Amino acid sequence: MSNHFPSILKTYLQGSYQLNTQAPWVLVSLVEKHGSSYRNVGALMMVDPAGRALGGLSGGCLERDIIHQAYKVSVDNKPRVSIYDTRDPDDNYLMHQTGCQGLVHVLFTPVDALLHQQLGEVYTQLQQGHTQFLALSTNKDTQRASLILKVSEVDTIESIVQETNVKAAYQTINGERYCVVRIEPAKRLLVVGGGYDAEPLVTMAKHLGWYVSVWDDRLHYAKASKFESADQVIRFPCEERDKLLDSLNLAHCDAIVLMTHHLGKDAAWLTLLEQHISQREKPYLAMIGPLKRKEWVFDVCEKEYQWNVQNTWIKDSVHSPAGLNIGGDTPESVALSILAQAHQVVIGAC
Repeated sequence: MSNHFPSILKTYLQGSYQLNTQAPWVLVSLVEKHGSSYRNVGALMMVDPAGRALGGLSGGCLERDIIHQAYKVSVDNKPRVSIYDTRDPDDNYLMHQTGCQGLVHVLFTPVDALLHQQLGEVYTQLQQGHTQFLALSTNKDTQRASLILKVSEVDTIESIVQETNVKAAYQTINGERYCVVRIEPAKRLLVVGGGYDAEPLVTMAKHLGWYVSVWDDRLHYAKASKFESADQVIRFPCEERDKLLDSLNLAHCDAIVLMTHHLGKDAAWLTLLEQHISQREKPYLAMIGPLKRKEWVFDVCEKEYQWNVQNTWIKDSVHSPAGLNIGGDTPESVALSILAQAHQVVIGAC
């Protein structure tokens, strides 16, 4: 299972987990840090009353104590904040030396009926591609332990809306102190081409928590049984653009990888993308094959679709050859290099 919170929510909401107000689940949030830590501020995980965890806030060094603290919160049914300080090499608080050299504040929130309902609402909005803001109270005696905020209601907008590397900040709401956490939808990857080399790319992307769509117009390639981990498998021909556009929200794609091994199909897709994605919202765009092949595809775009390659943002945006130059020639190593580059462009720039 991915450690990204949309995947955690899916497992929690769609699994065999029943709301138990007597021994509730606990939502665990990393709300503040000083120095270094494995996860960044805004990281979330969930722990059930039996100590089963979905996700993690560290590389494993803090989880044992986090689960223990979550159990106490589940019993008390009141939120609390715990502080973990790994900066002192002589501090044996955690019974072993982590070496992280950081101090982190962790908020534990019991999942009552209201928060359970709100988590369902958050998940629905995330599935539709909308960023959500969940406010979690740090006061164990507050009447409203959790709130879903609109962007206009977030006073800490400078730190957790505009700066995408900060995903949590404190805010006072109706005289109560809350930690507002920004929860982003899964990044979306479109794989154009369903050959055997696309399979490891799809599988790895799902492990990273991406929402993955696969397109191919060949029946024996565009099969759900072949891409069991994919969220969406599409088989409309390139010529049926209206059906394709209805199936895909191209403007919401964060990464698109062309791997059809067909000059004409790659050119058709580049033309489609050029017409329906603006330069402002342009995604990571990659095309497999050597540099010379990129020139051939652009020639087809000019001859078959009569568009001036020199005047489009796509010309300088396509990463081709796709991926980072890490060596290796297997589909798995190529997939790794492509996803590393996509992650660097889409997430590393945040």
